[in-house]
Amino acid sequence: MVLMESERMASFPLRFGTESQFATVRQFLLDAGFTAAGVAERLEIPSIFHFKFVDGGRIAAADVRNARDALIRLFVEAEPIDARLVERHIPAPAFRELVDLGLLSREPGDREVRATVALAPADPARLDDGLWLDRDWRQPIHVVYDVPVSSSVPEQEIPSDLVFAGIGSNTGVYLATLPRSRCGRFLEACGGTGVAALMASSLADEAVTADIAERATRFAEFNVRLNGTRNVRVVQGDLYEPVSDRGFDRIAAHPPYVPSRGIRNLYADGGDDGEFIIRRILGELHTVLNPGGVLYLNCATSDRETGQVEDRLRAMLGPATGEFDLLVLDRLDMEPIEFFARAAERGFIPLDTIGSRFGFLKEFRVQRMVYATIVVRRLASPRPVWTIRRNSKGRLDPAAIEWLLDVEDRVRRPSALAQLLDRRALVAEESALCVWSQPDGPGWTTVGCTVNAEWPFSAEVNCPPWTADFLRRCDGARTVRDAFSDLVRAGRIGEDAGDAFLQGVGTLMSAGVLALEGAAPPPLPPVIPNRAAWRGGVP
Repeated sequence: MVLMESERMASFPLRFGTESQFATVRQFLLDAGFTAAGVAERLEIPSIFHFKFVDGGRIAAADVRNARDALIRLFVEAEPIDARLVERHIPAPAFRELVDLGLLSREPGDREVRATVALAPADPARLDDGLWLDRDWRQPIHVVYDVPVSSSVPEQEIPSDLVFAGIGSNTGVYLATLPRSRCGRFLEACGGTGVAALMASSLADEAVTADIAERATRFAEFNVRLNGTRNVRVVQGDLYEPVSDRGFDRIAAHPPYVPSRGIRNLYADGGDDGEFIIRRILGELHTVLNPGGVLYLNCATSDRETGQVEDRLRAMLGPATGEFDLLVLDRLDMEPIEFFARAAERGFIPLDTIGSRFGFLKEFRVQRMVYATIVVRRLASPRPVWTIRRNSKGRLDPAAIEWLLDVEDRVRRPSALAQLLDRRALVAEESALCVWSQPDGPGWTTVGCTVNAEWPFSAEVNCPPWTADFLRRCDGARTVRDAFSDLVRAGRIGEDAGDAFLQGVGTLMSAGVLALEGAAPPPLPPVIPNRAAWRGGVP
């Protein structure tokens, strides 16, 4: 990988050309097969979000045999190529516009052509750590960003406003969690390249991407024009400040969260404990999120001696906490030292800062660092709020998140729960039952049971004794009411225990153990076959 000089990174090499110039480049990228699926296929990796540079463990760059290969070498691998190869594979009109827009450069007398920035397709064709295929996404997206910096570069040589990679593995997971349903107004906070707003543009009436750094907003504006997007607006300011006069139905944020003594690198540093910006996103959320709206926040946070993640996040919502439901989906947890090592490996922080960062993080009595997707929904009408924490085991599906929000709303309203009595019920395949019994004279008596589910999320539920007999009756043909009547006739539950029974059914639904007609979890997405055989590994 060719690393850019510090002063060159601090400059802005791009030029805002005409709509016709952007259209020419956009069409050339598509004609060349420079899409997320096309690049992943050529590099033999599960997705564009699994890309690694050669010095990050990937195989050597592919031979340049066509226009797609030339674009991969120049913009994804950040390697210069011989000008003769460019002339052979990139049509003259397209090359002229790439140069005029500042994307490519060739100095007089230089035999090589090089890119001034990185450019990559970022449409979510395959996302979520390579586990699932997003089969329904068809909108091509391309984003430009700064050429990544090696972790061996000292921190003082890295520009504070570096625009971070738009195709990192964490970005892939971030995009994978965002819903595919329509919404009114969409806001991307801590926007960087603006990739989430670009993705949301086909789903939202209006999308806004905001960032505090002028350089990031200029990159985002370039990306909006490059993609020919009409309904995305780019604004600059401190978090919600530039949109304080607007309300949004959906907000997405992938903020800086690496613990740091102060904030120097805007793309990574999250303050002393890594949660300075997270606290502001949650604490000021009530000023911009509409009733019924949802925030999708992807970040790293921590379990501490002083409190678990979900309790601390709930406190961050401040005086307005009674207006929000809170869902925490763990993706990965690790020791703090491992967290910093991974951050350095991915280019978030320089290697020479690991020791000092680990040292001052001890002040906060951190036990485990947790990568999580945090979903916060503002109530549409007054009712008790809920807080749930689940382990996603890396399997995140936006339909599953929306399903859980809907189910939790149902099971907490007695009237809605009662309406489920006449729905047919079926036990989910991805579940297991463990029954606890104790001696009772010559036989055994069931005293309780534990039910485990692995999809849509990992959950373990302690249940009353009648649960095992109830689940045996959930065969997809009988209704919940039928099963309850059978239990009453068998003497397994009292006829007056209807309310407790319904609450138990709601708990089983929420855990994903019980699929009710019209309220079943989304189907398990297909696993990409032969995942281990891909070159480049997983992030």
